[in-house]
Amino acid sequence: MALLSAPKTLGTCYCDSGKLLITDPYYLKNTETLGSAAVSFNTEIGDGEFAVYEERDRRGKLRRIIIEID
Repeated sequence: MALLSAPKTLGTCYCDSGKLLITDPYYLKNTETLGSAAVSFNTEIGDGEFAVYEERDRRGKLRRIIIEID
């Protein structure tokens, strides 16, 4: 399904370690299952400030989250 409009800015993600983590906040309190409920990746540029966007389809359903590394 085609996207209706340009990506919308959600906010900024600050990075000090050179890695980002995507998870449900619930798992930050319950770390015994965090390894299977999170994705961690190297930004390849180290410290930084990264813009985060959302893309929605023409019905308004969330389809993508984009983290601008460059």
